[in-house]
Amino acid sequence: MNIALPTIGTVFSVGDEKGDIPLFSVRVEVFGRKTGNWSIRHVKEKRDMPNYPLARKRVRTICTIAAIRGAKCVIAPIPSRLSGTVIAARNVPPEGVIRLTPPFLRGIYADGAFLGRNEAFFMASADCPIVVLVGTQSGIVAALHGGRDAIIDRSAAEKGIPSRRYESVVDAALARFPDEPDAIFAFIGFGIGARHFRHPFGHPVHGKRNRALVSYLMHKYGCVVRGAEEEGCIDLSEIIFRQIVRHKIPACNIKRDGADTFSDKDASGEYRFWSHARGDDGRNGVLVTRK
Repeated sequence: MNIALPTIGTVFSVGDEKGDIPLFSVRVEVFGRKTGNWSIRHVKEKRDMPNYPLARKRVRTICTIAAIRGAKCVIAPIPSRLSGTVIAARNVPPEGVIRLTPPFLRGIYADGAFLGRNEAFFMASADCPIVVLVGTQSGIVAALHGGRDAIIDRSAAEKGIPSRRYESVVDAALARFPDEPDAIFAFIGFGIGARHFRHPFGHPVHGKRNRALVSYLMHKYGCVVRGAEEEGCIDLSEIIFRQIVRHKIPACNIKRDGADTFSDKDASGEYRFWSHARGDDGRNGVLVTRK
């Protein structure tokens, strides 16, 4: 298959003190609106492949791109239950292994994956940030779905009752890093900008929940709501950033790309990304590959 897709991405490299010997190379790239819809929500395990031809074609394309990047497998957990957990390739059950080249590992609910050498992580997203964590002492690399309910325990926010061990998928991942804090590096990118991620107190259905959520975030993380508090413009990137630095990781070790999936446009004035908040049904393809 000939793959010629315009990508919007970055190569996130971590080097030694002089910066000239790369210890890890993690490629983070996004396939936006001009490359089509990357949703694979109907394919939850291998038995679903024959029933959804569009999703099947997308899965095959993802694997082809990952193979070009040198990946030996693609880990694509299902984030729908927003469990805040992180898995590895070995955790995927047999029914979730779609035998392509390379194998596509689905069939398990989680919000992130630990990547070994030559492994890739895929998620279909339309506003949720991608988070990458690299431990230069341990060699651990994690790729995470940084959506709102993956980084905030809504039960704790709204009812005061935690529903999971860790508040955030970020905390769940970092709990597995034995590295000294200054040896951990992070990348946060390709998410919705705060001013477009609204949770207004005056919403006829969700107003009460929005108020509780904003109050919880302001109390726990400080100024992570932009503009008037009652508009509830939540800054996901800033919340993730503050969660990372709570683990004593230096701020200078954290890179953010500043992208806004809601408003970013290309040179022709067309939107670069799919955005759920803007009303789009499509999803961007996010591929993280570790060499």
